[in-house]
Amino acid sequence: MSLFPHHAGFLAGLKNSAINETRKFIVLFLYLSVWFSALVLLSNSILRANELPLLTLSFALVKAALCAKFMLLGQSLFPMALGKGRPIFWILMRHSIVYLVVALALSFFEAGLEGLFHHKPFLESLLNFEQGDPYRLAATSFIYWLIILPYLVFVGIREELGYSEVSRILFGAADVTTDATAVKVPDSGTGTQRK
Repeated sequence: MSLFPHHAGFLAGLKNSAINETRKFIVLFLYLSVWFSALVLLSNSILRANELPLLTLSFALVKAALCAKFMLLGQSLFPMALGKGRPIFWILMRHSIVYLVVALALSFFEAGLEGLFHHKPFLESLLNFEQGDPYRLAATSFIYWLIILPYLVFVGIREELGYSEVSRILFGAADVTTDATAVKVPDSGTGTQRK
């Protein structure tokens, strides 16, 4: 018999939490990686650069990883306060603005680092993000917001309906695993057999 009977339960809960957080991170990282890489390739094609922008693509992946980590940290520190009957529109808008600020801050930092790789001063490169053009900065901000908002809508729906229900709706199969962070929705009786 163990000296700490709750030790095994605590470790199992910690393991499940780590698995869930890792799964969320991977999904968000992949989602942001696709978007940020697509933006890099679009920018490269607009500038008519002939070479594949491997350095810029690697920065996009690092930015996706950092954004994913900061967004998940933000979700755990400031969860969306969703509840029965409360519209989630304004909650999603507030969270999307906060995550937009995080994405822009990381983009400024990325511009500074990229400048260092090209032997330019960090601060000068930082201030030259989007060539210092407010119109381009506004356009980039709008694109980033359009990237972030669908993910937050997905998170909001997942929290309202539960992970397994969203998986069933999206992928058509019942998920046999349970998500410890999923909101449990009472059975409405739609799946019961009638006598």
